Amino acid sequence: MHLHSTVRGLVIRDHAILLTRVKGDDKTFLPGGHIEPGESASITVVRELQEEANLSVKVERLLGAVENGWTDNKGINTELCLLFLLSVNMDKSEKIDVIESQEPHIEYFWVTQEELSAANLYPIALRNWLINTQLNITLAEPAFWGTDL
Repeated sequence: MHLHSTVRGLVIRDHAILLTRVKGDDKTFLPGGHIEPGESASITVVRELQEEANLSVKVERLLGAVENGWTDNKGINTELCLLFLLSVNMDKSEKIDVIESQEPHIEYFWVTQEELSAANLYPIALRNWLINTQLNITLAEPAFWGTDL
């Protein structure tokens, strides 16, 4: 069994959220990645967005956590993912309509609330939570917990 400690960030802009996927795959995810040994979750999400999307972000707050599980050619995988609400640090003149991936196998794109259910966002528990909140996430909301296990 392989255990993954990951972090993902929710970036909301004009009632749309930033998603990512491996090119050619139909599953999408919130941007983020694996937590490195000795690295905090909040530092990881900032680093991952800078490295992979060339975005400078600020952690606003912890949104919650979600579990996910899958099987691949390496065996059973279990992921525990911490979720953060992020804001983008930018000049008012800077445009982020198109996010240029810094990784050749990853692409980024924006989806609206209406497009979210068709975006094939994983984990499913996270997708359902985001649809139910209608992207109306405030700083005072209680933490989210979801599981696909």
